[in-house]
Amino acid sequence: DVAYRCGQLVMELLRRDVRPSQIITRPAMENAIASVMATGGSTNAVLHLLAVAREAGVSLTIDDFDHISARTPVLADLKPGGRFLALDMYKAGGTAVVARRLLDAGLLHGDMMTVTGRTMAEEANAARETPGQEVIRPLSHPLKSSGGLIILRGNLAPEGCVLKISGHEL
Repeated sequence: DVAYRCGQLVMELLRRDVRPSQIITRPAMENAIASVMATGGSTNAVLHLLAVAREAGVSLTIDDFDHISARTPVLADLKPGGRFLALDMYKAGGTAVVARRLLDAGLLHGDMMTVTGRTMAEEANAARETPGQEVIRPLSHPLKSSGGLIILRGNLAPEGCVLKISGHEL
């Protein structure tokens, strides 16, 4: 069902002549980074998002991750440092609930178009949160006040390295 819906979205984008360059913009990449940070992040996200940005011709550096992480709270209590699985987050309302929290905090560019043809704000505001869920914390009670990744620099990593700190104290 998910693969079918993804296929339908791709076909609709092709019919409307929507190009990746119309969706993959600097603000959209910042949205992606904030989402990664709010969910505890993966160090691989840094590599993948930098690669996507480079292919799309979007200016993005490893330092952008550090800046966005510093202002983005960790909201999703996900493993390996947390209690829940990604499937649990999906059942709680998914990434749209995370997006709504980030939008409410002023941490997302709500006017960015998504692959659905709706804006990020429209997607976030359409979120359906499961009552009583414990996976995605409210803004008033984040797991951490700042993101799940930091960028370190030094003589061992002059170009920078990524450290995952969600679930740990700095």
